[in-house]
Amino acid sequence: MTDCPGVDVRRPGPRRRTTHPTYTEVATRSRRDRAAAGHPGADHIRRDDIDMRKYQRTGVVLGLAALVAAGGTSTVQAAPATGNGGASITNYDDCPVGAFCGWDYLNGNGSIKIWTGPDSDLRSPAPSWNDRIRSVWNRTGAVWCTFPDINYADVTTGPPNPWPVGNWRGNTALYNMDMNISSLRPGRC
Repeated sequence: MTDCPGVDVRRPGPRRRTTHPTYTEVATRSRRDRAAAGHPGADHIRRDDIDMRKYQRTGVVLGLAALVAAGGTSTVQAAPATGNGGASITNYDDCPVGAFCGWDYLNGNGSIKIWTGPDSDLRSPAPSWNDRIRSVWNRTGAVWCTFPDINYADVTTGPPNPWPVGNWRGNTALYNMDMNISSLRPGRC
């Protein structure tokens, strides 16, 4: 098999294993042998179980990562509302005692406007709150009167005109005043 006569060149044959088999090879062979012999519990660890553990570990890691990420964002809060009627993204808990508060979303969500005295025109100062209020909380201890038009005027024919708000918090739609308040003042209607 050589090109040169008289030269004996041996090609290496297949490598023979000189080391002992690995634990995995022995365990796999042992499980196979026990299963073939009908030994109960021989297949208690299957390939599917190993794959499932990998997915379970991955799920736990991803779940923890999501909790950490959500925990980091849940601590972010909007700027607090100012006492002079400034607006911010808040909820019912941000309405101070002694104030009448309005929000531009239901259930005390969205931007807040805080009043401690009368306001005859919710169109100014900017940003306009005219026909924008969707939920309120009266924490003044006195009745406040809300009107569907500026300058405490009542231009609608449906009830309640004007709408008296006692010590109450909730959505203005319950009293047909959803996005329909243009002026307000403390005192009886």
